Amino acid sequence: MKNTRKTLSKKYFLILFLILFQFITSAENNKTIFTISELEQLGASTIEESLSILKDMNQTNYDTLSKNSKKSFLYDGKEFMTNSNEEVSAFLKSIPLNQIDQIEISKNKNQIKYHLSKSLTKDGVKALFSFSIIEEITPSKKLNPVVSTATKSPIANNQLGDIVKTITAEEIETLGITNIDEALNLIGNLTVSDTAGVKTLFLRGFSNGNTKVLFNGIDLKDSIAVDGEANFGFIPIEDVAQIEILSGSNSLYYGSGSVAGVINIITKSKDNNNYVTSRLANKQYHTTLKSSFELGNTHLYLLGTQSQNNSLSTFSNTTESDLYSNQSVSIGFNHPQKASQLSGLVTIIEGKQELDSEAYDENWQVTYADDPDYYSAANQKLAKLAYNININTKLQSQIQWAGNNMIRSYQNVVDDTNSNTANAQYEGSTQTVEFNTLYSITPAQALSFGSDFRQESGSSTGTWFGSSVESVKKTHRSIGAYTQYRNTNNWLSTQAGIRVENYSKSSGRSTISSYQLSVFRALPILNTQVKATLKSGFKLPSIYQRYNPSYGNADLKIETSETKELTFTKEIKHIKASSTFFESTISDQIAWSFSGYVNQNKNTFTGTEYSLEASDLSILSFIKFDYTDFNSNVSKVPTFKANLSAGATLNKWRYGLSIISVGETTLPGFSYTDITLNYDLDKSSSIFTKIHNLFNTDYETVNGYTEAGFTLFTGIKRTF
Repeated sequence: MKNTRKTLSKKYFLILFLILFQFITSAENNKTIFTISELEQLGASTIEESLSILKDMNQTNYDTLSKNSKKSFLYDGKEFMTNSNEEVSAFLKSIPLNQIDQIEISKNKNQIKYHLSKSLTKDGVKALFSFSIIEEITPSKKLNPVVSTATKSPIANNQLGDIVKTITAEEIETLGITNIDEALNLIGNLTVSDTAGVKTLFLRGFSNGNTKVLFNGIDLKDSIAVDGEANFGFIPIEDVAQIEILSGSNSLYYGSGSVAGVINIITKSKDNNNYVTSRLANKQYHTTLKSSFELGNTHLYLLGTQSQNNSLSTFSNTTESDLYSNQSVSIGFNHPQKASQLSGLVTIIEGKQELDSEAYDENWQVTYADDPDYYSAANQKLAKLAYNININTKLQSQIQWAGNNMIRSYQNVVDDTNSNTANAQYEGSTQTVEFNTLYSITPAQALSFGSDFRQESGSSTGTWFGSSVESVKKTHRSIGAYTQYRNTNNWLSTQAGIRVENYSKSSGRSTISSYQLSVFRALPILNTQVKATLKSGFKLPSIYQRYNPSYGNADLKIETSETKELTFTKEIKHIKASSTFFESTISDQIAWSFSGYVNQNKNTFTGTEYSLEASDLSILSFIKFDYTDFNSNVSKVPTFKANLSAGATLNKWRYGLSIISVGETTLPGFSYTDITLNYDLDKSSSIFTKIHNLFNTDYETVNGYTEAGFTLFTGIKRTF
C-alpha cells in the first residue's frame, strides 16, 4: 500500500509539473494585434508613440534603444538593415500612424517580434509598408539572480556549474513567511523537522551536521552539539535579503561540514530603511525594529527582535502549553572607501524553551508527561569583521574574521513527573579567519584562490538525569587552501578547483583534499543549458562524537563524500524549467549505536529534482514549482517533497499562496496550504493577514512532536 501511494503521489506531481509548464509557456507563446483605430484611441499619432504607449501598458518590453535588437526594414517593397538605434528612432518618428494598418506583437521561445504592416497592394505582391524588429530575449535577472555562496564572489546563477536555489525578500514578504525554517521548506530538496523548537535539516537526504549554515558568512555551527548542527531560529525573517541554498558536496570553499551543501542567509545590511514590524497569532507574537543612520561615510544599523510562542505543547499527547521565547540584538556597520570597504556585525541572542518529560513504561513504550519545571536555555554571540579591497579592475580580495559562541543549558528538578534532576551546561565556540582573492584574467576567465584557519572548542559540565556529562575542554584546529578556475564561453564552459586541508585528530595531524569539476554548455537552438558536475566533500567528527564521556569515540574516521550531478535547464524569456539527477555517496558515515559512535560503510543518496519558475507574468509577480524525488534509506527523509508557491500584485494588494506536500517517512505523508493577503496603506505602511495550515492538517515531522494546525496571523509594517 505504501509503494502504491508513493507511486500515485509521484505521478500526481509530475503531471502537475507538465500542466504548469504547458500553461505558462502557452501564455508566453502568443500573438497580440493592435489595429490603427485602437492605437489612435490610446492617443498615438506616430509609430514611435504607439510603441511607447504599448510599453507603458506592459504589453511589450519594446525599447527603441535596445542594443540586442536586430533591425530590418521593408518599405515600399525595398528591404534594408541598420545597426543605428538613432536611425531607427528617427525613422519611426517620421512615419504617420495612418501609414500602417496594425502592430502585431508575437512571442516565441527566446525572441519577441514587433511587426508593423499595411495591407497588400492590388497585385498581391508588394507590401506598401512592412517593418519588423526581432529582439533576442535576455535571461531574466529574477530567474538568474546574482549569488555569492558558490564562489564567495558575486556571479550570475546561470554562469555556475553548481546548483544554487534562492529565496528572495519579495517571496518572503508576499508569502507571509514568519521564520527561517518556514522559508527553507519552500525548497523541494530540503526538509526541516521540529523537535520541541530544535530544527533539523535534511538536504538531499543527508543528516543535520552535513549542511553548513551561514549567517552573513558566519558559520552557525554549534561546535558542542551532537552533530554540529546550526541554530538559525533567532534570525528575523523580515530583514532577510536572500537565502541561497547550494546543493551537493562543496568542501572546496567551505571545508568540513558541507557534504550535503551550504545554506547562506543574507540580511539587508546595506539598506537605509528604518522600520518596525509586528505580527500576532494565537498566544504568540513577534516584533522587529531596525534603525539605520549615517555617521560621516559610515553606514550603521541596529536591529532588535522579540518573539514568544505559547500555543503548543512540546509533545502531541500532553496538554500544558510550553513557552518558547527569543530575543536578539544586532549592531552592524559598513564603511566604504574609494576602492575598499570595511564592515562588521555583532549579534547577541537569548532563547528559552519549556520542555516536557519523556520516559518509558514497563513495556518499554515511550510515555510523555507535562513537566512545568523542565526547560532549556541558549545564549549565542556572533561577530564578524571583514575588509574588501579592489586592488584594480581585475583583482579583488577579502579578509574576514568571524566568531561564534554558544552556551546551552538544561534544568529540571525532582517532582511528581520525574525522579532525576537535570543540571547540564554545554559551551562551544568557533573562530575562523579567511582570505579570498578573485583574479579576472579576461571577461570570460577567472581564477580564485584563498586560505582559511578554523578553531573549534567545546566542553560540558553538570549532570543529565543522573549521569555526569562532565568533560574537559577539547579543541579542533584546521587550516586549508584552495583554488578554482572558471572559463565561460559559447562552446563549453568549465569550472575546476581543488582544496587541501590539514586538521588535528587524536593521534596528531592529518591531511585531506577535495575537488570540483563542472562542464556546461548552452544549446541555443533548444534554449537549453546542460551541466555535468563531479565534486567531493568531507566532515570531521564533532567534538561531542569524539569526546562525550559516555558515547565518544576518539578514533572515529573522517566522513567523505562524492556528488555527481546532471542538469538540464530550459529558459524562455520569464520562464525557466530544470531537472537535476544527483547521486551522492558518503563513506565512513558516523552513526550512533548503543555502544557509542561508530563509522559505517558506504551510503548512497540519489534523487531527481524538478523545478519550474516564472516571473512577471501579467499580475503574477512569480510562480514556483519545486519537486524532489528522494531515494534514501534514512528514516526521516521523505519519499518526495513538493512545493507550489505564487505571488500576485494588483494595485495596492498582494496575494500569496504556498502548498507544501511531503511524502511518507516512518510517519504518514502530509500536505498543508498557506494563503496571505498584503495591503499597502500608503508608501510607508502595510498590513497583512496570513492563514497557516488552511485546512487544519494534523501532522508531525518527528514522532510525538506536534505541528501547528490552523493559525491566523495578522501584522503591520511601518517604515520611517
